[in-house]
Amino acid sequence: MCVHCGVGRPGALRIERRARNVEYTRLDNSDATPPTKRVKNDGADILRTLVKLPELVERLHRRLPDVDVEVSEEAGLFLCEFS
Repeated sequence: MCVHCGVGRPGALRIERRARNVEYTRLDNSDATPPTKRVKNDGADILRTLVKLPELVERLHRRLPDVDVEVSEEAGLFLCEFS
């Protein structure tokens, strides 16, 4: 399993349930866009994780009780979601 951490709003650690597979045209810090405009050219417009997120969040709460962790449905349409 791979966990990607992006930069977002302050607050809880948010684990994304889904990502949009749409064209990414916003420039990054290098004034470039991703080499491909979609994550998966032949994939659905919405990509969902197969990881059982409620169980993962519960395990994280038990191991890291001082860290606020939650499931998110909205990663934001930028490089974090593209990753």
